[in-house]
Amino acid sequence: MSYKHRLSKLINNFVAFQIGWLACAMFHDGRAVVIVAGLLTWLYFAEPWSKVRIRVTIQIALLGILMDICLTYLGIYYFPAPSMYIPFWLVLLWFLFASTLSVSLHWMMSKSLYAFIGGAIIGPAAYFGGHQFEAMEIVEPSYYFVISIVWGCMMIVFSILHRKQPNNRIVLSRVSD
Repeated sequence: MSYKHRLSKLINNFVAFQIGWLACAMFHDGRAVVIVAGLLTWLYFAEPWSKVRIRVTIQIALLGILMDICLTYLGIYYFPAPSMYIPFWLVLLWFLFASTLSVSLHWMMSKSLYAFIGGAIIGPAAYFGGHQFEAMEIVEPSYYFVISIVWGCMMIVFSILHRKQPNNRIVLSRVSD
């Protein structure tokens, strides 16, 4: 695969996530669900997805969903529509985010330190952005520190899961595993 082709996959993956995140932050309703589901479908066909990548993406997404459920239950943040569960758009966003870890955020998964620092920065930044769009409410400003530590630690877990997989580089073609 040429450098140009690989770069286009990185850019497509990154842009797809940004569009999905923005749709969730702006709409936080059924429109966001449709957009993110469409982006996930598009990425599946636009990028090579091996069975290993599918499995790791599901594992990481489920851990992220569990993290958000726990932080919501603990009262760190809540969502406009009262529910004991996190919104479905956030569930799908976790799958979209997990898909970036083997492509556009692959560099961050290579070392636990990168993963921690990246998670400690992008986690609270994403929640701050969601708060600005009124997709969620952070109960106390000091909770951003909690979110930062939790996200940093979760990203270490994600990077360990990612590195344990065979051929965890950007997949160059659809291969059977």
